[in-house]
Amino acid sequence: MRSDEERTMDADIQAAEPPIVVKLAAAVHGMAGLFVGLVGLQLLGVTFRAGWANFVPPFLCVLGLTGIFLAAMQYRARGWAGIGSAILGVVAAVTMLGWLFYTLTSVLSCIVYVAVPLSGLAAILNLIAVGPILKTAQARQRLSDRGMNLGL
Repeated sequence: MRSDEERTMDADIQAAEPPIVVKLAAAVHGMAGLFVGLVGLQLLGVTFRAGWANFVPPFLCVLGLTGIFLAAMQYRARGWAGIGSAILGVVAAVTMLGWLFYTLTSVLSCIVYVAVPLSGLAAILNLIAVGPILKTAQARQRLSDRGMNLGL
């Protein structure tokens, strides 16, 4: 007969593996970060008449690189990365949608047409994945408190 402590530890070991929704959200967020960064990189040499628009391409590059980094940490189910990815996903989706409407008649870029829906999907999946990421992080913390680090 197994004790309650052993059953709890077994449940925590099973909960320490991130669910598939976390891995899917991280993969989509990484791809969205790549495409957002590519949009920014593509537009670095372009000068816009509106002064504020000249700051958007470097911002998109930073947003894309940050998205790729957070996606890697989200895949490892870090609690802080789940929350950061959800916030960054919404910011990236809104920024890309606004940029699409601003450049719709002046700049033709097929990457934007991929980045906008991918950013929106990443934002939705990241918001869904926050709960499972936090549960996984809590289970790992409980295991670590018991002396079982798992190398994660």
